Amino acid sequence: MLRRPAVYETAVAAGAEKEAAERPENSERPETSADREIEALLAKDNLTAREMSRLARLNRKNVSATRENPPLEIENKTTKIVDDDATSRDSAYWAEVRPIPLTREESASLATAPAAKGKLAVRDTSTVTITIGRRSQPGPASAVNSDSAGMKKNQTSQVIRDLTGGKRWQLSKNSSLKFDGLADLKRFSYNTVDGFVAGTGMSLSARSGKAGRFTIAPSARYAFSREKLMWNVTASLLYDPMHKGNIYIRAGSQSDEFSPSGVNYLVNTVSSLFFRDNIMRLYGSRYIIGGHRIDLVNGLTLDIRGKYEKRDLLTNNSSFSLFRREKPWSENLPDNPYASAAGGYDYEPPVSHRHLSLESSLTWTPRQKYRISDGAKVSAGSDYPTFTLIWRHGYSYNDTLSGSYDLFAAEINHTDMFGAMNQFRWRIRAGSFLNSENVRLQDMHFFNTQSSPVLLNFYEDAFYLKPCYSVSARKAFAEAHLRYTTPTLLLKRLPGLSRTLIRENIGISALWTPEAGYYYEAGYSLSEVFLIGTVGVYAGFTGTTFESAGIRVVLRVD
Repeated sequence: MLRRPAVYETAVAAGAEKEAAERPENSERPETSADREIEALLAKDNLTAREMSRLARLNRKNVSATRENPPLEIENKTTKIVDDDATSRDSAYWAEVRPIPLTREESASLATAPAAKGKLAVRDTSTVTITIGRRSQPGPASAVNSDSAGMKKNQTSQVIRDLTGGKRWQLSKNSSLKFDGLADLKRFSYNTVDGFVAGTGMSLSARSGKAGRFTIAPSARYAFSREKLMWNVTASLLYDPMHKGNIYIRAGSQSDEFSPSGVNYLVNTVSSLFFRDNIMRLYGSRYIIGGHRIDLVNGLTLDIRGKYEKRDLLTNNSSFSLFRREKPWSENLPDNPYASAAGGYDYEPPVSHRHLSLESSLTWTPRQKYRISDGAKVSAGSDYPTFTLIWRHGYSYNDTLSGSYDLFAAEINHTDMFGAMNQFRWRIRAGSFLNSENVRLQDMHFFNTQSSPVLLNFYEDAFYLKPCYSVSARKAFAEAHLRYTTPTLLLKRLPGLSRTLIRENIGISALWTPEAGYYYEAGYSLSEVFLIGTVGVYAGFTGTTFESAGIRVVLRVD
């Protein structure tokens, strides 16, 4: 039993007074069943945890029923004030009022502040000097020589660190350059088609107009076994920040996966090198994509893009692994019933061809909240679901092996928050192809299947018990995902776990295609394990028949 705290009664009374003050004098809201239930709960001297939670929900319901729709813009109430006398104070003043002593650059800036028209100095962080033990006091000449030698050594080591680990340079007030470094681990990987892959990238960003921005980001990787340089360039122009008006273009030549959801590079690298199991299936892609995205009105976004791609078949070029070298490698063909001519499926093997398509999507979020930051509109969620309509048209022209088809798809999703820790997330998606006999393997709808027992980064809408690339649709498809997250459900009631930040999740996912029929996965998991991990157990069913079960561990490493 919980005794109702006095501060809670005060808050309830204050809320009632505020509601009465905002209500017109001649309007009286009729008493509802919720009001009577609130009065009954407040009349009790002792409340259980369930009753306290019920009381909070009833109060929220009453407030939402009587309050008018608030404005969609979330105003920034943070005010930055710079004192005009900040640069006119001497070091003695700052030593007295601030607990951290002035740095050498800050002390030097005080003497030159009037000449710099009040601009504060920017600290040079390119060198760091650490002294361990007792330091001798050299004379003036030796001090200069020692400092000069130390600066040269530090500058050399800093250059090496910048080349290997990357660095960001502020070129001017409105432009910056970021280099990812030659030892960029995010671009290091291994697969049996490319072999070992290493690369780097950079991005240049510059302000365009009052609040717009132009960004160009080239990157390059080298496939050592295939002896192929892979590259891509992405350029975008944010020309209307208040409406998210953005023109973008992407081009490149690389190996790509058959499924958009794909396999994590690091997961495939570990699986291939240590277990001789190459999960990833690749084809050669030389492509160019151009598009335009803009908010037509608040909450309504239109995205139109065109794509040209030359697709080529690729084969294995490396047989290296650290262990189990006697095990044969699997071919670079996706584990897909269309590619293997399984019963009930049309035979659609991967072939080299050219692809040209136009795709448009319209996304609508009713009453989309937003805030203004540096002249740009930033979405801030909504209490309503998000609706998406997608149309893609594949064009047919001579000698391409790619016929004309149309894809129509729709999606609705939303995440409801209950308090600080409870969450209910759901997503429903469905679509259909016209002229489906012209749809190539890469253009099918692939469901997100992740078969590795250990995964990196969380997959919101995944099927964990089906092999990668194994479920796709060429004619029609539908899928649904529901997940409820709460801090207290089953295991969190145990003494050892009740005081942790771990949350519990229960969920169910379902898919349907004309060929595969209905497939379901139900799961229970613990998330925020050591703040970075999720551990879950899942069971799969084809129709009403049990198919498989498994455990999945997901680590967040971003």
